[in-house]
Amino acid sequence: MVLLGAVILPHGAMPYDGDLNSPSQAVRDRQATMDPAFKDTLTQLFNGICQAASTIAELQADLYIMHTPHGICLTDSYGIYGNTSAEGNGLWLGEWSEFTASSTLAQDRAKQFRELLNASSLSAQTITCYGGSEDVKMRWGEAIPMWYIQKYVGTETTFMLMSQDTMPRTGVIDDFRLDVGKTLAEFVEGLSEKVVVVISADLSHVHPTDVTDPLYLPAPGSGLVPNKEAADAYDAAVAEWILAGAPDIWDPVAAMPYLVDAVGLEPTALSCGMKGFVMLHGFLADYVDRGATFKPQLWARSAPTYYGMLAATFIKN
Repeated sequence: MVLLGAVILPHGAMPYDGDLNSPSQAVRDRQATMDPAFKDTLTQLFNGICQAASTIAELQADLYIMHTPHGICLTDSYGIYGNTSAEGNGLWLGEWSEFTASSTLAQDRAKQFRELLNASSLSAQTITCYGGSEDVKMRWGEAIPMWYIQKYVGTETTFMLMSQDTMPRTGVIDDFRLDVGKTLAEFVEGLSEKVVVVISADLSHVHPTDVTDPLYLPAPGSGLVPNKEAADAYDAAVAEWILAGAPDIWDPVAAMPYLVDAVGLEPTALSCGMKGFVMLHGFLADYVDRGATFKPQLWARSAPTYYGMLAATFIKN
């Protein structure tokens, strides 16, 4: 089997402001006036994300398959990027554009995966921009997780990008997304490349916060209303889902009740990562059915302001 593992990485830009050795002058300027406790939270989060990314880098993958909630998304289909390359940055609220990433895209593999999804009666379409031979544009949902990986493996990478649909929240686990995960497992099993699956995801977006700097608060007009009970319960359920099972062995059966809880809370907790988590469950569970085992590790989890973030790895034993 060519699967090496999977990683969940956040795509919020604010952890960059926790890098105490940042090359960005803008980051260093913000740190100079930042509340020490807030900076410490960001530093712990940044370091945890880096630990997850460096752990993945040690696996020396040939192909990274990234699931994104914030790319070019279709209404009721998965979108598989069909361009030959991608480039973008972490721009958010006018800042963090200096954090850039670019990569070759596995155009042939993208076509093969889309065809396999369609053959399995799962709705998916190829997304091709500018004729396919130029860079497709990325923003924070793809560029930030890619930046963390490339921090340790360099910029000569190959990714396959898949964007989730925009179907509304239901509060129940849908077989469609689990089946996409299972089909991705079937696809990966047929590849010759060494593969890591990357889930770009943040947690609940309704955490209350005492931070007042608008840069770290919801974008104007977002309409987000704090709900501490839902936010805390959702983020905790996702963490339990990641760590479910015996020590060092992830158990999809033990994990499923926590995933059910998280999905049920999500329409109130508002998490862009939920669809990716369900897809990943289907993917990993299919591998477990094939006899594989995974060591889960939660490297960081916190909600510095209104949204939660975590970094986690599932390393194939």
